[in-house]
Amino acid sequence: MKEEAIRNDYNILQTVAALSDSWIFVFETDHTLTKTYVSDKEIQETLQYNFFYCLKKDEHKKFRLFFEKVLNSSSLVKEQFTFHINLHKIEVLITATVEDQHVVMIGKPKVDRERYQHDSSIVHQFPVPVLSLTQDGDISNWNCHMERLLKQMDVPDIEKDKQISFNKTSNDFFYKITEIYHSMKETGESKKEMYKSEEMRFILQGLIYDEETFLVVIKDESYQRKFEQLLTYQHQMQAVSQIAAGVAHELRNPLSVIKGFLQLSRLSDNLNKYYETILSEIERMNKIIEDFLSVSRKKIDKHYIQPEELMDSILMIFHSECILHDIELTFNIIDSNSSIYANEQMIKQVLLNVLRNSIEAYEEQKLNRVFVVNTEIYKGFYCIELTDKGPGISREAMEKIEQPFFTTKEKGTGIGIPLCKRIIEEHNGGFYITSEEGMGTTVRIQLPLHKN
Repeated sequence: MKEEAIRNDYNILQTVAALSDSWIFVFETDHTLTKTYVSDKEIQETLQYNFFYCLKKDEHKKFRLFFEKVLNSSSLVKEQFTFHINLHKIEVLITATVEDQHVVMIGKPKVDRERYQHDSSIVHQFPVPVLSLTQDGDISNWNCHMERLLKQMDVPDIEKDKQISFNKTSNDFFYKITEIYHSMKETGESKKEMYKSEEMRFILQGLIYDEETFLVVIKDESYQRKFEQLLTYQHQMQAVSQIAAGVAHELRNPLSVIKGFLQLSRLSDNLNKYYETILSEIERMNKIIEDFLSVSRKKIDKHYIQPEELMDSILMIFHSECILHDIELTFNIIDSNSSIYANEQMIKQVLLNVLRNSIEAYEEQKLNRVFVVNTEIYKGFYCIELTDKGPGISREAMEKIEQPFFTTKEKGTGIGIPLCKRIIEEHNGGFYITSEEGMGTTVRIQLPLHKN
């Protein structure tokens, strides 16, 4: 492009910029930028509204002196400046002159435009937060979704310098990205990781874009996590309401015993004779009530508990539920020298959900109504097997049973099984279902053991 063309006609500036790699600026003599012409619309908009922000800070004074030199010169003035555009450091040779009371500048960027535009377009095509990393582990680009996410996370070191290296940050979110980066660089394969905090949950997918660029795509599942917590609470309230009748039935027995012995003590005028029996029945009632409350409370904390104690506690509720629905309960609980680290309420909720499914499966079955509970220790896990002799599950239903909202029940929600599986997985355990149509169903739950 010839400088004479600029002096002859302002109107062709935009056309010229579109046909070349030049950056063209038109300033008022008071340093006000009035027009910017760049073929890349994103760069043009960035420079138009943030020219001095994009200019390297230690070159602000240099630019002011350059501007004054242009105003006082009758010939072309040239100077090189450094700009930061979308995380790219770009060296630009600027040629300037005064024309019709305006300062016209033509910049020649020293950058591989094809490479820059290619990289920029890929990052900005994603509808989710994404950033690109160099082979050295530095950020090379990110999109607007990623910028909003970082602001939401209140990350001060990114705001200060967008050229930071993830290898030098103590932020745990960035540390997770660093792990992905190192894994991809060492193995040459994509890598997926989960990042969780109290309020946020992200899936971080690392992708190898080309020989020089890694991409990290962030899927925000924070809202899904809150939704799952809401479903957990809703489901546990449903469990509470359904076992309330069983608890009431279980409490009726010790109450009848207490009432009878109190009447006998009044007739015999000897309370001491029946004191121990009455006290034991009261303790039994307290235990039933505590078990019920442990299910109804919305606990979110985990603690160490002996697995046999957990099973003894839940068996009392199992017993009342089975009596209420005319189901035979058999069980074999083994002791362990180790503990499980669990949210007791949530594990009970899972076990009760399995029992409830078996009860519903027996609705049309009059014979062989059995519910079997077996436990074993296997490869460092405490395993709980819950088996019924109901109609079983069809092969087609088994293929979809872990999908959210899939249900074969007329009034079912389809959240029970997926929710139970998620709860057990949150405890680093396993949740497995085996079933054969006409033969019944077995649910196996595995919880990791910890040495006392």
